[in-house]
Amino acid sequence: MTSIVGSAFADCEKLTSITIPNSVTTIGYAAFYGCSNLTSITIGNSVTSIGYNALGYCTGLTELVIPDSVQYIAGGAFVCCENLTDVVIGDGVGTIDYDAFQLCTKLENLTIGENVVNIELRAFADCS
Repeated sequence: MTSIVGSAFADCEKLTSITIPNSVTTIGYAAFYGCSNLTSITIGNSVTSIGYNALGYCTGLTELVIPDSVQYIAGGAFVCCENLTDVVIGDGVGTIDYDAFQLCTKLENLTIGENVVNIELRAFADCS
């Protein structure tokens, strides 16, 4: 398996934990969208892109570590992850697209990797 296709696990409310294996390179569009009870995700070291709305509305997430292998975080990738408090974005990321972390209202600690060159419009909008 090299990619998790769009909406593959969308709205799986009983899903609480995910470990994405190192064979996966792409987390597709809305792959885990609306998995509201998801509290833990481990992203494998081969993932290079996180798609549009990939983990949007995963309201149970509180911590997130994006590995250095990830180069691109698409728009709305983590939109409305309202309980997310701690985010570490690895050094491989070059672009954080529009609305990527919009409405992550409890975000307190954010570490952005050294190689980020583009933080697009509203990437962290409404993060009070």
